[in-house]
Amino acid sequence: MTCPICNTRKPKRYCSALNRPREEAAICTVCCAEGREDKLDCPLTCEYLHAAHRHEKSTVEFDIAKAPNFDVKITDAFLEQFQIPLALLATALADAAIATGKATDYDAREALEATIRKYRGTSSELISDSPSGNPCAVALSEGLEKGVHVFRQLELEAAGKFMTDDQDILKMIVFLQRLEFANNNGRRLSRAFLDFIHGFRMPMPLELPGGDVSADAGEPKVML
Repeated sequence: MTCPICNTRKPKRYCSALNRPREEAAICTVCCAEGREDKLDCPLTCEYLHAAHRHEKSTVEFDIAKAPNFDVKITDAFLEQFQIPLALLATALADAAIATGKATDYDAREALEATIRKYRGTSSELISDSPSGNPCAVALSEGLEKGVHVFRQLELEAAGKFMTDDQDILKMIVFLQRLEFANNNGRRLSRAFLDFIHGFRMPMPLELPGGDVSADAGEPKVML
């Protein structure tokens, strides 16, 4: 039996991107490495994709001074103060990406920029209303808004009022945008950023205040 892609080398690992029965979807390591996130539409659930992301070095040069929304200043003190809301936003974004089954880092980039425009007050148009509405970007944008809603409701439950204003939310989303630019590996179907933030995910409350909020939504182990 040979790899179904090169028809030369011996297959070594299961490739879920082939959408074939498991016994017919084993490929060689070379085709896996060369096709990953380009010719192969690798899902975020792939163990080999996780391993590759941990060891690869991005070929994309990221200069924060040239990043979009560079005028938004984010300090270490801000990141320390808002690490839990940030983790909730990252979790909501990663969960939305997995739910689509197809979202890439570029969809996340589009969703983040559209959400930033909303919180800057430069656009009242929802991404879903855009003529070029991208279904995956729409889903990720809605996931971000869900994350905002969750932590604001938790604030209301704990303090009796909202503690985080729109400018704070803007800064958190801009920070996630910078993480996307820094972690995107430049491949056509890159999911390196989405994989990265998935590693920081924390349990989302099962229900919002007014019902039973899950008590296991503890602090994230790693600060974003």
